[in-house]
Amino acid sequence: MAALIVMVGDPLMGDGPDGATTGARATQELVAADFRLHAAAWLGMVACAGLLVGVVRLRRVVAGSRGRLLMISGALCSVLMLAYYASWAAGSGVATYTLVDPGPGVGEATLVALNAFSLALMGPALALVATAATAHELHPAARATGGILAVALLVPFTAWMANLLLPAWLGIVAATAGTRGTDRRRA
Repeated sequence: MAALIVMVGDPLMGDGPDGATTGARATQELVAADFRLHAAAWLGMVACAGLLVGVVRLRRVVAGSRGRLLMISGALCSVLMLAYYASWAAGSGVATYTLVDPGPGVGEATLVALNAFSLALMGPALALVATAATAHELHPAARATGGILAVALLVPFTAWMANLLLPAWLGIVAATAGTRGTDRRRA
């Protein structure tokens, strides 16, 4: 999912110094980036499916309540990240395919949805990385980077960066979980 950030870029690169400055301009930018945003949402769906498989793998490696919490918070993070990218495509789809004359409200509503999913992701993301930081079954590098991401999520100026790194971190941790011989698989 981290690669989707590059693909999506900043579709709301409006006429102001920090991007789209009006709802109408945001709607225009959504229409202009329609194909790219829909492609990113579809790729996000595939990435989400992979991350869901990965968190099930983490559950098999990490025992007890920590394993359950890793699985639940990891699944929530994966689905909320997909919802974030799907919001871009939904706004674009409404503006492009549904409305004859899309107004500024489409761009504004899309931005509200994007912010809501971004903020909703923070709780499960913090639970995920904090739990990983304390899970002795995981590789020390996974625990250390989980702790670093936990701190980054708590600092407002670095939380956005932690959100960008989270999907890649989760994928790597899930793929490498249990490779040290401390795998505690259950039937």
